[in-house]
Order: sequence, then structure tokens, then C-alpha cells
Amino acid sequence: MLGVIIFINDQHKDYRDYSEIFSSIISAIGILWLIVFHVDLCLYKTEVLKQLKEREDAMQEASDRFSTATEFIINSGFDFSTTQHINDDKEYKPPPYRFLMGRHSGSFYLKIGSAGFCFGYLIYQGLQLGQHILTYVAEDDQTNCSNTSSVVLHVLSPIYAFYQLFITFKYSNIVINRHIVLARFGLMHLIATCMCNWFGTIVEEAVEDYSHRRTINSSDVPTSEFNIASFNIIVRKRENWNDPYHCTAESVLSTRSLSAIPYLYPFAIEFNLLLAGVWFIVWQNIGTEHSHSNPHHLRHTISQGELGSDEITYQSNLVINADCHSANKGLFTGLFLLLTTIVTVIVFFVAMSTKGYEPQAVIIHTVQEGGLTMICMLAVIIAFYQIRKLDLSEHPITFLDDVLLFVPLPFYFIHGIMSMMAEYSNENYSRLALHILVTIQVIVQTPFIIDGLRRCSNSQGLRYKKPGREIITFLIILNLTLWIVNTFELKSVEHYHGQEEFFGDLLWMFIGHTTLPLMLFYRFHSSVCLADMWKSAYEKETSQG
Repeated sequence: MLGVIIFINDQHKDYRDYSEIFSSIISAIGILWLIVFHVDLCLYKTEVLKQLKEREDAMQEASDRFSTATEFIINSGFDFSTTQHINDDKEYKPPPYRFLMGRHSGSFYLKIGSAGFCFGYLIYQGLQLGQHILTYVAEDDQTNCSNTSSVVLHVLSPIYAFYQLFITFKYSNIVINRHIVLARFGLMHLIATCMCNWFGTIVEEAVEDYSHRRTINSSDVPTSEFNIASFNIIVRKRENWNDPYHCTAESVLSTRSLSAIPYLYPFAIEFNLLLAGVWFIVWQNIGTEHSHSNPHHLRHTISQGELGSDEITYQSNLVINADCHSANKGLFTGLFLLLTTIVTVIVFFVAMSTKGYEPQAVIIHTVQEGGLTMICMLAVIIAFYQIRKLDLSEHPITFLDDVLLFVPLPFYFIHGIMSMMAEYSNENYSRLALHILVTIQVIVQTPFIIDGLRRCSNSQGLRYKKPGREIITFLIILNLTLWIVNTFELKSVEHYHGQEEFFGDLLWMFIGHTTLPLMLFYRFHSSVCLADMWKSAYEKETSQG
């Protein structure tokens, strides 16, 4: 809440010193906690590997051949605790860290997605850092566009983001049992910084977009008037006022001078939202006893060597494998639709950048989004009917997916309902029908995903037939296709729709900047949940630990 107040209050000032200093401090605290946690975890892993090696050497001296029982002893028999159930006076203490296995360890697809969002966010931050460095070191700079706090913030932010990506990618399956109070504080701080960065990016981009439009449309007018619903807001420009956002319009590395960069800011929002969800799951697992976990990050397996002797091999707890049975038709159909969509996206940008062809580009976008949404609706209905044949899981592992799936829904509905109001008022019935279709599709797809995440295949017949898997494969690619279309096209065509005319530029600008990233996130996370369903719904249920 303090971050929200600081970010909002700093927008009308000449410099954003308070928000930059605040963001730098919370980022530095987050980096410090991550370093302490990482060092402590590495020391623990070093000690674990040392003791595992001693145990392995002892077993090799005792026997030349190993068995499955030996593998079990090595994997689960190790207990890195100083006290055990030997004496009544001593209380059992779990290992300082444990590592979840299998589905409990999180989705690899989600990790890949967070890496992609992080790279977009790092590009966004890197261009801002370059902009501030150029203006900060310029000898003839009289605009005072950058100061020390700006440079420090845009140095810390990418380091903090990349370090978080590394830790979550490698250790999102961690269960912390040491320094529990400090761990809870540190993880809650990480969640809070993610939410601060999420909100700060929305405010910064919206105000920058508003300032950019004001500079283009009324640069010589000292007073601008905006009609927001039934209210009139008058913005007066002070004499000799140093507007910090005029720097981004005139800078060499401006987020506006490079036309592709405005599309990167949703990556920052989606990345921070994903991080907050992952950190919350880690926080929730602090101090818990979990049967699907190991006290070390390596799993020993018994494999037969070339000479027929059994050998111990090392394998990470996070092993990725995929059985593509009953998925090829859906895969190639989805890829064909994706390639077709990419071609139409290229045609859209050619038409949008050619003077006089903007209306045709808007029509292309409307037909494209409407067709994809209709196909997605039909595919969801067919898949919904087919997965009813699967068994219900008594112990579903869906908390993170449920949370990240439900968070974008209010934003989706706000954008959809307000767009319906605007298009109905402007008598644009094709766009009205499209917004109704998109909203209904989301309403149908969400319970389908929630239900599918709670399915399993306990019988051998279901695991062989895999009903609905082809359609689920197709839906994974289709949701990614809709994400691509809305990411790269929606910002280009929103000025040609009726929302700004109906609600006013200022109000719709903030609504669009708030809802659009969450709408994009819904499409991406739907594909993540569908990928989890694609694998887990066609496997035998495992007990909850």
C-alpha cells in the first residue's frame, strides 16, 4: 500500500525521486535476502553431497551389485538432521531444505513462460537504463531528465529480476525448514516487491502514454480538457514546468522512438504477476512435511552398464518427459493455424503502416480475433464433453493454477462489459458481437480448465484411449495464438474503436493499460494449465503429500 501511494503521488512531480528511491531500496533488500538464502542453500547442498558420497562409497565396499532396495535407501534413507526419534528427550527435526518431486515441483512450461516474460522485461529495463545513462552523462543536457536515483534503479531492477528468475527456475520446488521466521519475511517481501513493480509499471506506462498523446495533440495549448463520463477534468500546464515524460519523447533510446518497445511493457506486468504466484507457493510450503520430497536435490537411480553391472547414476528431482500419444493431430492442426495467423499478423501490420489502409487493418483484426475465438469456443465445448469420461482426482494439485487463472477474470469482464457499452452506443454491432463472444468464451473455458485440472486416468483403458487429448493439444496452441494476436495487434487498433470516444481518452487509457496485460496473461496461463492437464489428466492419480 505504501508503494501504491508513493507511485501515485510521484506522478505529478517534476522528478520521481521518491518512487525511484523506494523501488531501489525494496529491490536491494530483495537481492540481499536472495543472496543469503542462495548461499545457505549452496552450503547445505555441499554438505549433503559430501554425506551422500560417503554413503555411496560405504555401500560400494559392502556389495558389488546394487538393487532397487539400495536405490530406495540412498534416496529416502538420508536424513540431514542432528536429532531423530532415537531418544524420547530429543525432538525430531526435518532437514533444513527439502525438494519437491514430480507434479508437486511445478510446471516446466510455466518456467519457460516466465523466462520469456523476463527477457522482454529485461529488454524494457535495458532500454530505459540506456536512455537515463545517455541523458545523465550528456555534457550539454539542460533538461535534467535523469539523476542518480534513476540510473541506480534501472541497474538494480534487471539484476533483481534476473536473479529471481534464476532462483525460481532452479528452486521453485524448495521447502524451507530453516530460519522459518526470516524465510517468511523474505518471501513476503519478494511478493510485495512484485506487486509494487506490477502496479508501478501500469501507472508509469499509462501516464507516459497520456503525456505522449498530449504532446502530439496539444503541445502548444496550455490547458487541456477531458470529458470522463459526466465529469469534466481540466489539466493546466504550469509555466516552466519540467515534465519528466517529455524526456522519453525526445530521448534517443525512447520507449516511443522505437515503435516495438511499447509492446514490451505487458511483459513486465505478466512477469511480476507470475513471480508473485510462484513465491506465494514457496511461502506456503515453508515448514511443511511433504511425502513427495527429498532432502537433497539429486535422485539416485540404478542403471545397468555396458558390462552388465549395476551402477548408480545421478538424476535431478526435476525430470521432464512427454508422451505424445494421441496428440499429433491436434499439434499439427494447431501449428497450421498458428502459421496462418502469423501471416495475417504480417498483413495486418503492412496495412496499418500504409496510409489509407487503416480501416482494412481494423477489419482484418476483427475477423481474425472473431474467427479464432469461435474456433476456441467450439474446441472447448468438444473437449469439455470428452474429458467427462476421465476419473476425478481426490487430491488435485491446482492451487497456484487456480489463483493465477482467476486473478485476470475481473479485468477481462471490466474490459468486455465497458467495450460492449461503447460499441452499442456507437452502433458498431460487429465489434459488439465480438466482445460478447470473447466474454462467453472465457466464461466457458475457465470452468473447463478448472475441471480438467482435477481429472486423472486410473484405468488402463483411459490411459490408452486418452479421450480429448487431441483437442487439448490444439487448445494449448490456440490460446498462445490468441495471446500473440492480442499482444501485437490490440494496441495498434484500439484508437480506431469506440471506447475512447465513449468514455474519453484519459479514462479509457487507464482502463486499457490496467486490463490489457491481465487479459494477455489469462491467455498465456490458460495454455500453461492446459499443458498441465495434457499430462496429468491422462496419468494415474498419485496420493497427496
